Amino acid sequence: PDEWYANTLTLANFLCGIAAIGSVYAGHPLRAFVLVFLGQFFDLFDGRLARIFGSTRHGPMFDDVADGTSFGAATAYLVMTELSKHLPIAIAVSLAVFYVGCVIYRLHRFLHPKVALPDGVFDGMPSPAGALLAAASALLFGSTAPWLAALLVAAASLLMISHLRYRHFARSIWPALPRAIKPVICIVAIIFADAALAHKLPHVSFSLCCFLIGLAYTFYGIDFRFYRGTRKTPATRTQTAPAGEG
Repeated sequence: PDEWYANTLTLANFLCGIAAIGSVYAGHPLRAFVLVFLGQFFDLFDGRLARIFGSTRHGPMFDDVADGTSFGAATAYLVMTELSKHLPIAIAVSLAVFYVGCVIYRLHRFLHPKVALPDGVFDGMPSPAGALLAAASALLFGSTAPWLAALLVAAASLLMISHLRYRHFARSIWPALPRAIKPVICIVAIIFADAALAHKLPHVSFSLCCFLIGLAYTFYGIDFRFYRGTRKTPATRTQTAPAGEG
């Protein structure tokens, strides 16, 4: 049925999260990060399919479970494993628990919004962006500057539960890109991820690229039109969740 199209990609995102957890356990943090990165593509397009073809009654909840697995549990496990090598285990565990708690709260707030928001705007940084920033920080700075990595993970956690208005990537940023550029971006991203999985790229290259993407969205993704007063929030519309954060 048409309404199951979105669920198939949501399932792919969920499986990426499960595989990422297994990769961290097996001692392959970069592979785990690449799987989380690929899960973000499935999360991006399951939302688009849900808006086109609809979704099942429990589709939004399933999407949150998948997001919580990939961008919550798998990312937190990766952060804890990397930071515990250079920081006290209690600090690494506490930071990972705090991070996953923020992701869960973020996803719950997305399904049960209490504020009216215009279409294409998030209340707080979306969890895929938070995962990108947190995991890349742990891999990049975990061994050289562990306290900086911990600070960046904490910042990503707080941004997700903040009330900063962030633009929806799939509805606000992606549509504004030239049509010819979109397939090029997808192809390059897939080749880049494949090269990282095949160990044909230095571990730092992939992590640095993802860190810069996450950092750029942290600032560029803020809906400054809202704060300048040029975007008005409809009085009767609330943030809905037919397709999750993708």
